[in-house]
Amino acid sequence: MLVFDVSALVAFDTSGIAAYDSSDGLISSGGVRLLLRPEGIRAGYSRIEMRSVQGRARLVVVHLTKEEAIQALVPGPSMQELLDEERVPVPEAFRAKSYEYLGSEDIPTERYTSRQFHDLEVERMWARVWQVACREEEIPAPGDIAVYDLAHHSILVVRQTSGEIKAFHNACLHRGTQLRECDGHATSLPCSFHGFCWNLDGSLKYVPSAWDFPHVEAEKFHLPELRVGTWEGFVFVNLDDNAPPLEDYLGDIVQHFESMARPPLRDRFKAVHVAKPVRCNWKVALEAFLESYHTVTTHAQSLPYAGDANTEYDIYPDQPHWDRMIMPFGVP
Repeated sequence: MLVFDVSALVAFDTSGIAAYDSSDGLISSGGVRLLLRPEGIRAGYSRIEMRSVQGRARLVVVHLTKEEAIQALVPGPSMQELLDEERVPVPEAFRAKSYEYLGSEDIPTERYTSRQFHDLEVERMWARVWQVACREEEIPAPGDIAVYDLAHHSILVVRQTSGEIKAFHNACLHRGTQLRECDGHATSLPCSFHGFCWNLDGSLKYVPSAWDFPHVEAEKFHLPELRVGTWEGFVFVNLDDNAPPLEDYLGDIVQHFESMARPPLRDRFKAVHVAKPVRCNWKVALEAFLESYHTVTTHAQSLPYAGDANTEYDIYPDQPHWDRMIMPFGVP
C-alpha cells in the first residue's frame, strides 16, 4: 500500500480503479490522469481511496491483482451490499462469500466434442460421483420404481416393503435385457425376454425351465446392488463401491441449506417434471445456465427486476464437489 499527500497530486479521482506505469509516474482513473510523487512505482493495478492518516487527508493507493481490478469494475452494488440493505435477518450461509479467480484461458473444443473424452468422463467421473436419481416422493409405496439412465448405465431405484430404498443395475443377468424402460409400480422384476424374475430386494425369484440351469445358484444370482443415500428428500446413487459416504461427499452444502432453505427441501415435493433431451455434451447444456451473462439478450424482459450484473459466484477450495451462484431478483 502506498500513501501520498493530496497536495502531491496534480489531479485526483478516488472513485475508480487505476492502471499505472512506473515509466512516467502517471495513473489513469476514470479518465483523469494522476501524477504521483515520488517516482518508481511498479506497473500494476490499484484502488485509490481517500483516508484519514494521522489526522491528515491522504490518498491511499491499494495494490490489486488484475483479477481483483476486473471484479471491482462490475457496475452496481455487489450481492453482499444488497444483503446489507435487507430489513429481515439474512441467513448466515448467504454471507459465505468465497471468490477465487480460475483464469480465462480457452478450454479445448475437444472436451465438448470428443467421444474419447466423453468416455473418460463416464469412466472416471460419472461412475464415481453421487448423483440424484429421483425424489423420495416419486417412489412413496413399496414396489414403486424409478428408472435412472446414465450414459450406457441404467439403474432401478426400488422402494422396499420395509420402506428402505435400494438400487440395482437395470439388466437381466441371463442375456442383459433391460428389465424396465420407465418408472412405475411392480411386485417383482421380471425380464420380458426369457422370463427370469427377481424379487423387489434383488433376490432371484423364478427361472423358467430351471432344470436346464443347474449351474445357476439362487444365492449368487442376486441383481448387482448399488449404493444409495438420501438427503432432504433427494435419492442419490453411486456406482462406485469405494466412494466416500454421501454425507462426506456433500460437505458444507448441508449446513448452507439448513441455514437458508425456507421451507426445508425435505418439506417440498416435485409437482411436475418437464424434460427435454438436448443433443449435446452435458457440459454445453449445463454451462448455458451457470452464468447470468446471457440475461441481457436472452431474458431481456427480466432486466427491470433481475440483478444480472450483481450476481455472485462463490468457489470454495475446501469443497471440491460443489460451488455456488447467487443472482438477486427484485432489484432495479
